Amino acid sequence: MKKIDHIIVIALMAFLICVQITTAQGDSELKKISLTYSDHSPPDTGGIIFMKEEYLPRVQKELAKVGYELEITFHHSESLYKYDEQVQACKVGLVDITLFAIDYETARAPLHEILNMPLMGYDEYSATRIWFDLQDTIPEFGAEFEDFKELLHFMALPIVFNLNKVARVPSDFKGLVMQASSMPGEMLRSAGVIPVIQSPNDWHTSLKNDLINGIAVGITGIPMYNLQDVVKFHIQPTGDSLGLTGTSFIMNRKKFENLPPEVQKILDDHTLWASDRMTQIEVKNIPESIKICREAGNQFINLTSKEMEEWYDVVGPIHTRWVRKMEAKDLPGEKVYNEAKRLAEKYRSREMESNL
Repeated sequence: MKKIDHIIVIALMAFLICVQITTAQGDSELKKISLTYSDHSPPDTGGIIFMKEEYLPRVQKELAKVGYELEITFHHSESLYKYDEQVQACKVGLVDITLFAIDYETARAPLHEILNMPLMGYDEYSATRIWFDLQDTIPEFGAEFEDFKELLHFMALPIVFNLNKVARVPSDFKGLVMQASSMPGEMLRSAGVIPVIQSPNDWHTSLKNDLINGIAVGITGIPMYNLQDVVKFHIQPTGDSLGLTGTSFIMNRKKFENLPPEVQKILDDHTLWASDRMTQIEVKNIPESIKICREAGNQFINLTSKEMEEWYDVVGPIHTRWVRKMEAKDLPGEKVYNEAKRLAEKYRSREMESNL
């Protein structure tokens, strides 16, 4: 009987060894796809964590089924290219993947400014979907990304005015110097602010040395760049957004199109999921960001409805000027604007119905 037991044990061990060898051989047979990633953000920011901890593991699992594996070399915090160089580097193929922030790339994607237009009636969830819809339905809109393949995109949290003094209505902002770009920057310019555009890695030093008086960015951007100790007040809108920050993870178009078709399909199939998931993560991080700011002694101020009316008065002409500016460039500004407003109402109605 013992002899039989020994034979069974030996056979089982042999089987397990064969399984391990087969698995190892299967892993070694995966075809490696080498990619280079470069960005300006610290490696512990939300989008980067999501990419490494959720997106890539999920994609790699699907790729393994068709015999492939991504090998991505990451370069963060402008260690490879400066912020204003990284998108161009991706376009010409010096890097394969990078971040594209709409408010910093208005020359490349002017129609996409509609996504961070203040007081349009959409939030980060609806704006993320509106981005997809406009790309799918208006050819000129989608063509602005023709050099790139979007792996995912998301609208970062609504803009907050982060200052070292209390300022609520437009007249309070006259003469301030603030980091603010694209359409939120135009809004503040109309209120008498001097808007400047800096690399995110310069924000802390500029605020600390009083080179700027404040910054227009979503609240999660404050602890992301450790700004809670160089601003003291966070002015928040009520009932609408003072602008959003659109961010896209992009791949060089030629690089993407040279990937095997089955790999392209897997990346395509994950775009919508990844975009929605990243938006969820941004929203989920709000309480912790607020907590960090409060622990630093900062105050949060919510604008009243009456104060918001003054901002609507400032922003109304900006909407009109933007449409005229786009049309002057032979771009369908009016069409994009009207469709964005229609979609905002569509998604707002859906949200209201879901809450009934």
